[in-house]
Amino acid sequence: MSIESTSVGNMKKNDSPEAQVLIFTDFDGTILDHYTYSFEAAKPCIDRLTNMGIPIIPNTSKTFAEVLVLQKQMLLTTPMIIENGAAVYIPPQFFPQKPKGAIFKDGFWVKSFTQKRQQWQTLIRKLKREHEGEFEAFSDMDNERLMEVTGLDEQSAKEAANREYGEPLLWLSSDEQRNKFIDKAKALGAHPLLGGRFLHICGNSNKGNALLWLVDEYKRQHQINNVTS
Repeated sequence: MSIESTSVGNMKKNDSPEAQVLIFTDFDGTILDHYTYSFEAAKPCIDRLTNMGIPIIPNTSKTFAEVLVLQKQMLLTTPMIIENGAAVYIPPQFFPQKPKGAIFKDGFWVKSFTQKRQQWQTLIRKLKREHEGEFEAFSDMDNERLMEVTGLDEQSAKEAANREYGEPLLWLSSDEQRNKFIDKAKALGAHPLLGGRFLHICGNSNKGNALLWLVDEYKRQHQINNVTS
């Protein structure tokens, strides 16, 4: 397979009949070790793909603040899908034009797919009386408690708390009560996601739809149809 050996930020139209490759990856338990959060084991692969001009695009439940730090450490200059597909942050040099439906924010083009965090915090408050003591929300935790439940260091915990679109909950009660809570949240318009550590109360967005949008935008911007993700 012939891949242009250019920097990701300066990719040009691919006239080859072979596919342009875009690699999408989660972070926790994939590029990052589940327990140590280290990407050392993945570094040779990251470096090789970057040198080949193949974009490595995070697709994660993590926040923009978290992913930005990790991307700088990994020397990546690619888009990032954050908070379970709630939004895509795209470096301005990645595409020749403004992406469809995006706004410019914090030095990136941002395409959002769902409502902001405040809406889901209001919903959670409505349900809290019926489930008192059965969960802890990120917004109710101080940084020390966040460090304890996530295993992150002080700065990383602050970045994890800096959410824009959803509210993670640490469930403390039974699975039966959690399922009742999920049903009530759905009835109020949420689309809960149960992750490896936390229950995320968020809108109708997901990693798959954000991925497909970015692939379509890549095809449109670079005027190619043959893209493999």
